[in-house]
Amino acid sequence: MPPIERRLLALTTVALLSAVAVPPPRTQAPATFAATIAQLSEPGGYFDTNNLISNEKSYLHVIPALREAGLTGGVYLGVGPDQNFSYIAQARPSVAFIIDVRRDNLLLHLLLKALFRLSADRAQYVSSLFGRPAPEPAERWKDADIERIVSYVADAAASPAATAAIRARVDAVINGFGVPLSDGDRATIDRFHRTFIERGPALRFESAGRPPRSYYPTYQELLLETDRVGRRWNYLARETDFQFVKSLQERDLVVGQPELLVAAGFEQRDRLERLRRRAHVNRRLRVAASGEQGAPLVDDRDRSPVQRLDARSAIHAREHRRSLRHAGHYGVKGDLLF
Repeated sequence: MPPIERRLLALTTVALLSAVAVPPPRTQAPATFAATIAQLSEPGGYFDTNNLISNEKSYLHVIPALREAGLTGGVYLGVGPDQNFSYIAQARPSVAFIIDVRRDNLLLHLLLKALFRLSADRAQYVSSLFGRPAPEPAERWKDADIERIVSYVADAAASPAATAAIRARVDAVINGFGVPLSDGDRATIDRFHRTFIERGPALRFESAGRPPRSYYPTYQELLLETDRVGRRWNYLARETDFQFVKSLQERDLVVGQPELLVAAGFEQRDRLERLRRRAHVNRRLRVAASGEQGAPLVDDRDRSPVQRLDARSAIHAREHRRSLRHAGHYGVKGDLLF
């Protein structure tokens, strides 16, 4: 395997703990959304991308395997921007944690959480994300095709007055979350939202100190992307998927933060077990990535928790290799489901 593919496989960005895994011990739950973030976060670090959107055009190729394996419920762990919502919409977890080394990831997800709070449907959400007025009449857009929604937003103009209005509404909602934010944090959220507004659906992934890649998809392309047989799985492709993610957001069950310290209520005594699982999964991921036969897509209810994690990581490693071959280049970063 080329060294670059090995490096890309090492950049795992999604994790899913199924409901059949070991249940977390009983703990005292944080009283508020802000308290949850404070309890589970470590100081933010640095990475040289804005990561407002994904650079993974093949991010939906794993969905059929995920659905075939019946991976639903439990706790979802993910990394990065809103491609996580598409996995969440299919996995239907009870709670989701989206983590990253950068504090900017927390700030981006606060922006997205506010937009969910302000939006009754997909058309309003996408319009607000890009600072466009929502299409009217609203009832005719509730079940609109995602292509129609994207086309509307791409053709609509963002006026200074409309931008100021949506920015004020978003900031007011974020203030209500109770998460302590510095002036710099607020400026970053404002910059992120204005980037979406100014560039529209043509927005692409960017990194510092490296030239843009021609194969990085636009946000519009990500929204309209399919699996390998042409089915759309983005969370904005269907109103029911959007509403599921919105329901988690409204109940404060999608939590974005910098590096995870304690996830999903696990106590100190479980850290060793988690480290053991991670080492076991990483070993199997390397085996699967090397081209050897991975675990089959079979019913895993009789397996131990570590064996279940083992099988699911192999499932995604195989899907990742197929995606790389299908894309024809090594610019697609893989995800890990376990």
